[in-house]
Amino acid sequence: MVYLFPPRYVYFPSRPTHTSTVILLHGRGSNGPELASELVSSVTSSGKTIFEHFPSCRWVFPSARPRWSKRFQETLTEWFDSDTLEDYNQESNSNNNSSIGGNEHTLAAMTELAQTVEYILRILNEEVVRLGGNPERVILGGLSQGMAVAVIALICARQSIGGFMGVMGWLPLSTRVEAVLNQLQSQEMATDDPQSIQQQEYTPPKPISHTPIFLSHGEDDQWVDVSLGEKASELLVRLGFDNLIWRTYSGAEVEGHWIKEPEQFDAMVEFLQTVLGSESEDEQS
Repeated sequence: MVYLFPPRYVYFPSRPTHTSTVILLHGRGSNGPELASELVSSVTSSGKTIFEHFPSCRWVFPSARPRWSKRFQETLTEWFDSDTLEDYNQESNSNNNSSIGGNEHTLAAMTELAQTVEYILRILNEEVVRLGGNPERVILGGLSQGMAVAVIALICARQSIGGFMGVMGWLPLSTRVEAVLNQLQSQEMATDDPQSIQQQEYTPPKPISHTPIFLSHGEDDQWVDVSLGEKASELLVRLGFDNLIWRTYSGAEVEGHWIKEPEQFDAMVEFLQTVLGSESEDEQS
């Protein structure tokens, strides 16, 4: 089924040749054009915007649909109504130990999340086709709730892409994901020789993706606690993503809930240069 979303905003390459694409998802209450505008007004230590470092890159900024937010009691743009999916410690509370099927709001939020992931995967596939069928030239990422959606899309993509960037976000339903991984670990250990269990360490599953991942978060983030970003990085490694970088920063604007300028932008550019190659020679020509 096709679900309608607002038109996506595209920041086109400044060079004639299109060699890569970065898809970035905004956070709750924002939209694609606004995120692009914020990135244009931010610079790295070299005084350049992130766009100027990659003149042959096409930047795609999808926008979420306006929704009634149960948490904030107002209509705003969000990828899903995430009151029960954010893991702001509520999943560990006793009043949330009921099955998913018993929580109507959680089911609705998960349906919204599934619809959004389907939409993002469709954009991802379109950009792969646009680049001649090469997924290694496409980067997916997001900020805050945008990261939460993008990381689920990454897991569902079932193929390696050029890279993934997540900033100040989380892994939805991470408590349940961790419980499943722990159960799988227990089952695997139970099949071993009881006399040798204490001498063995749990071996994570084989990598489901070699996609390079860069996750970063503000240590003083007042909106999404840094522990949620750290938990996401740990669980992605346990899920089999074997090429992941995790970094933290402090002193960013918006109560720590934004990209630290210029240090965090520098790290993002460095990551993109690693996976896409540097375009510095093109910039100097």
